[in-house]
Amino acid sequence: MRVSAWTLIEMTFRKVKMMPLLALLVVGLSIALATVLVTRPIAMTGTIIATQNIQAYTDAGCTTVFTAWVLGDTVKRGDVLVKDVWLKNVGDADIKFSWNMAAALPTGVTMTATSPTGAWASTVTTSAKTPGEVIKATFTLTIGSTAPLGAMSYTLNLNGEE
Repeated sequence: MRVSAWTLIEMTFRKVKMMPLLALLVVGLSIALATVLVTRPIAMTGTIIATQNIQAYTDAGCTTVFTAWVLGDTVKRGDVLVKDVWLKNVGDADIKFSWNMAAALPTGVTMTATSPTGAWASTVTTSAKTPGEVIKATFTLTIGSTAPLGAMSYTLNLNGEE
């Protein structure tokens, strides 16, 4: 079967007209897939352990004990989550408060804290607090762009030292 030059030109022209449409389709699908992968939720739960004459609360009146920071699967890369916590000396002696993570957080996930005096590093204790005294601390959990996808958990230790 012999095809004329004109038929070849027409066929090539039709293919060329379709190329921008195909390219647009490929780019659109790539963007949609990338968006789904980047915004995929991360299931996260934090256990809060208060030790040695300290109790953590979610309210300034110290009526609701803070034992877990359950975020479910609402967390995404790029999220910054902030939680105010009231720490109370429930013992009968002066104590200093400190905090630490029970284990290292995954790459790309960080926890920081502030106290009434400013940034509160996990290696620093507060000044002595008398029995019944309360301080407000703010914990910030940052989910970076390199955080692993999927379920994550952590344990935040809140400590009291005489």
